[in-house]
Amino acid sequence: MGQIDPDGVLHGAEHLKGVLDEIGNDPVAAARRYGYETKRCCCCGTELEDPVSVFSGIGPVCLERLAGKEALKEMAAAFKAQQIGQGNALVGVA
Repeated sequence: MGQIDPDGVLHGAEHLKGVLDEIGNDPVAAARRYGYETKRCCCCGTELEDPVSVFSGIGPVCLERLAGKEALKEMAAAFKAQQIGQGNALVGVA
């Protein structure tokens, strides 16, 4: 039992336990990581193209179904804030 990563490396059951623990401890962070790494929606598996969707790990249709229209606006605002923070860090602004 295990998981083969995109590079063809087999990770054993202990690795899978760690992945499941990570999901159980913080499912939102795990979903965001999955979306960022795979560019696929954590709910339906659709390819994510919009940067906000990749950032959130969930496509707009699934996000609206799970959390409502306001969640779309909130995620866009969170993405914008993250982008501003990264920009500020690049130019040395605190």
